[in-house]
Amino acid sequence: MEQKLYFDPAEHQAKKQRQRDADAAALASGAVSRRELALSNGLFSSPIIGKIQIVKRFGRS
Repeated sequence: MEQKLYFDPAEHQAKKQRQRDADAAALASGAVSRRELALSNGLFSSPIIGKIQIVKRFGRS
């Protein structure tokens, strides 16, 4: 049977809330520091973004 892929905003919101709750619990228990949490949840923490190389081309700023 073919599985159809679709985006469910309510499911996405619930997943993000579960992640926030888990982060809050880890922070409250001392399992992670604020710095560790910020690093793991930051914009550039994605493995895909981490592989992108930014280079400067000559003659351009």
